[in-house]
Amino acid sequence: MPNFQNEKKLVLDYWNEVDHCNNQDLEKIISKYTSNNFHMRCTHPFNELNGVEKVSNQLWVPIKESFKPKKTINYPFEKGKIS
Repeated sequence: MPNFQNEKKLVLDYWNEVDHCNNQDLEKIISKYTSNNFHMRCTHPFNELNGVEKVSNQLWVPIKESFKPKKTINYPFEKGKIS
C-alpha cells in the first residue's frame, strides 16, 4: 500500500510557500505547483476561478490579508498511510 509521502510533502511545500510569500509573489508560487490551464472550482463567493492570476488575486490575496497567520491543520499528513 502506498504511503503518499511525496504527495504529502508536495502539498505541505505548497501551503508553506503560499503562507510565507508576499502577495506580489503569489502568482509565481502558484504557477510552480499548477498547470497552464489551471481551473479552480470553489464555494461562494469565489465560485470558478480560471488561471493563476485569478486564483492569486481573487482567492489568496483576500485570504492572506484577512487571516494572519494562517495555521495549517496537518491531520491528513500525520499518518504514513491513507486508509
